[in-house]
Amino acid sequence: RLQEIEALLPDGTLSSCAVPDTKRPSESLVPSMTTLQINGGRRNKLRPGDLLGALTAAGGVSGDAVGAIDLFETHSYIAVRHEEARKALQQLRSRPIKGKRYRVRILK
Repeated sequence: RLQEIEALLPDGTLSSCAVPDTKRPSESLVPSMTTLQINGGRRNKLRPGDLLGALTAAGGVSGDAVGAIDLFETHSYIAVRHEEARKALQQLRSRPIKGKRYRVRILK
């Protein structure tokens, strides 16, 4: 089959190339964002602005460290930079959101 392919080529020869190494790097990959889950959602009349306000209030997490905020009926999810995930978790646990405290956890 190789000889048939070489016959079709204008110069008549195939050049060989090295196959790249498929081993994974030794260091583990760390995601840039971590997801926090809040046990409150649209049913609790939460909005993305409420969650962002609770995170950034009184010297909490900076606004540019917060990514996507997804609200569902009974749960909400917030993407936060990996470096600030613990700080964001403490901020949400220590402050009420719209006058009520919610359970918050880091999704693994």
